[in-house]
Amino acid sequence: MPLVNLKKILISLQDYHPKYIDLNLNRMHRLLKDLGDPHLDLPPTIHVAGTNGKGSTIAFLKSILEYGGLKVHAYTSPHLVSFNERIRINGQLITDDYLSELLLEVERINNKKEITFFEFTTATAFLAFSRVKADLLLLEVGLGGRLDATNVVPNILASIITRISFDHEHFLGDTLSLITQEKCGIIKKKTPVITIHQDKNVTQIIKRTSKEYNKFIENEKSKINIQRFKGLGEMNPEELWQTTLDPENRTLLLVNYSNNTKAKSKKDQDLIQILMGDEVAPRKDFIINRALEVSNLDI
Repeated sequence: MPLVNLKKILISLQDYHPKYIDLNLNRMHRLLKDLGDPHLDLPPTIHVAGTNGKGSTIAFLKSILEYGGLKVHAYTSPHLVSFNERIRINGQLITDDYLSELLLEVERINNKKEITFFEFTTATAFLAFSRVKADLLLLEVGLGGRLDATNVVPNILASIITRISFDHEHFLGDTLSLITQEKCGIIKKKTPVITIHQDKNVTQIIKRTSKEYNKFIENEKSKINIQRFKGLGEMNPEELWQTTLDPENRTLLLVNYSNNTKAKSKKDQDLIQILMGDEVAPRKDFIINRALEVSNLDI
């Protein structure tokens, strides 16, 4: 299908709702149900909310996970040049033809019912991701969290909250506390919650909300001496630290190593080899947890 038709389709989607932003999950649930609930058939998902750093966090995660041989879907917004940038299927931008095909399918099923542009295109992305197998989905919140169109996915591997500051006060509230509460809306039961050093009040709200569902995971440079991470395979050898996943309570265990400390297990040795650039074939959970750790370094 010619590119001009894709552009016309995308423009036409703005006519289905009088507002560009209208935070409400009812329309999203209705459309997903009509589509056969594609959001229930997605790969394990890492959900990312916050004010600053969502895109870079997902970029870090995507790079590291793909380096480890995993197949990764990604959904981000907004785009820089073309809408296709928002939807990456196994690392590749969705093609114009496939995107046009899916948009027309969703448009037909929606049947001109009220829906916002972001809700419509998010449902389209879920449909695309559900039809192509992958190991993980990296999912970026569009706005806020609690009532964002992405906040309908139950299979969450981890919830990440990046730096929170004032943004979209008209929709999220005029105080940092209210904004934080909205962004904490992505936190799910029995799911790790990962954040960075935040404003004291923001941290307290994240902790309080997290403890209602899970054990809290904290990454504070005041408690952990983190050397600057220069890139995959490069780290100051004087300080090596790792994050592993405890399968019993799904909390992250922070472990520090010095250059004089030998790893006590084969798994630890493998991770050190990964960090130092050696060729090894690690387990998937190793790569996933290392990605979660690196993406949230406060440097």
